[in-house]
Amino acid sequence: MKMKSKLFIMAALCAIAFKSNAQTEKGKFLLGGSVNFSTSKPNDQLPNKKTTFGLAPRVGYLVSDNWAVGSTLTYNISKTEGYISASDGEINYGDQYIYYGISPFVRYYTRIADNFKFFGDFNVNASLGTQNKWMSMEKPEPPQ
Repeated sequence: MKMKSKLFIMAALCAIAFKSNAQTEKGKFLLGGSVNFSTSKPNDQLPNKKTTFGLAPRVGYLVSDNWAVGSTLTYNISKTEGYISASDGEINYGDQYIYYGISPFVRYYTRIADNFKFFGDFNVNASLGTQNKWMSMEKPEPPQ
């Protein structure tokens, strides 16, 4: 991507950020959330790879001026795979964690300046999940 294109995109995002303002009056909705993805290969003694993915949409409703209630739904998956070299073969191993959750919240906004509000957020997270671990051994082919 050319430098001018990057500058244009950054300028457009800044203009949108400065133009938008939060509305914290009764009857408004909050929409938000997060998405994350990561992959890593640690530099330790075991050659392994870890991949994680998470999704957390959030929705809320302002029940009165400056007071919002809502919930975040969460989904997370984490997977690790690797192997250990042994004298009689190779041991492959891995694990996978999958979690689902819900996190209700209450939020209060307080005005700091004319165009700036600070908020405090209280939430409780509840989640359920599964864990799967596996291991297998592969023996090398005998020389012929």
